[in-house]
Amino acid sequence: MDEQITHRQHLVSAVLLRELNNTEGLIGVLELSDGKIRTSVAEGEAFIRDFIPVDQNKSENRWAKIEKRMPEVFASLQAGTIFSARESYRADLIKLFMSLHAVRSYNVYRLWEEGRERDSWVKGAEAWRPNGKLMAAYKREVNPDPSLADTMLLVRDFRNGLSIGLGDGLSFRDFVHTMATKFNKYLRRSRVEIGIAPQGKSFIIGDSPVLIRDSYSGRVGVFEGVGVTSANQICMPLGSRYVVALNSHKGSINKIVKLGSKEVDDINRLQIRTAHRRIFYRIDSMDAGELRAYVKAVGRISP
Repeated sequence: MDEQITHRQHLVSAVLLRELNNTEGLIGVLELSDGKIRTSVAEGEAFIRDFIPVDQNKSENRWAKIEKRMPEVFASLQAGTIFSARESYRADLIKLFMSLHAVRSYNVYRLWEEGRERDSWVKGAEAWRPNGKLMAAYKREVNPDPSLADTMLLVRDFRNGLSIGLGDGLSFRDFVHTMATKFNKYLRRSRVEIGIAPQGKSFIIGDSPVLIRDSYSGRVGVFEGVGVTSANQICMPLGSRYVVALNSHKGSINKIVKLGSKEVDDINRLQIRTAHRRIFYRIDSMDAGELRAYVKAVGRISP
């Protein structure tokens, strides 16, 4: 029997979104495009069809090995035993879970697309420069005196053909997996800090949930010039009550800390600021008015 291919590839793991479930198994979803709010189920949200378009199951199986173990991590968070000697390995699971979300993301796809675009233009320009090999062959075999318009069409056609080659699914798959390996290697030396929201406050989760941040300058993510090696804070919500932050400073230790309302507000605003399309939240922990106030403060839409 042929293996069933996984086409729905989640950018936010369903196992994480289920941590936002209310008693009826529903989560809240806010669409940043128009401010509309609806309810949904975790499995039906935050996915792209064929994000990695080839060997889908190999990639999904790689992520699933981590995702299947996360319920035990969430249980130890609730029990307060996450850093006990017996359960300390779960800190490494959290790092792997963060790496998964950092690379299986809209931002990585955008980074790939922009890199491919630049590469296409550079190679196209080099190939058809006046003394380039392809231009020399074209003049010899087709048109000894091409106009500027002819040259521009040649560059365009070459670029389009090159993009097909650069954009094949195998290359993108390898790009994602290589980034995951590098991210894991860097995070391995980091310590894990778990933040707990105070009573009456809760975390939201955007569809690009890993925040790679320079807290001194206020910049967040690679498109604002902050990479994993230059960030002084890498964090991600683990449901409505918990957030994980990684710390690689000398002398840092794994620990659990109680956060204040302002710290929760700051993280929630950053989740909205870096989100691509949607925000997810726990319906019975935050009302629509509070969520819209966050969105308005960030300026993403006008609720």
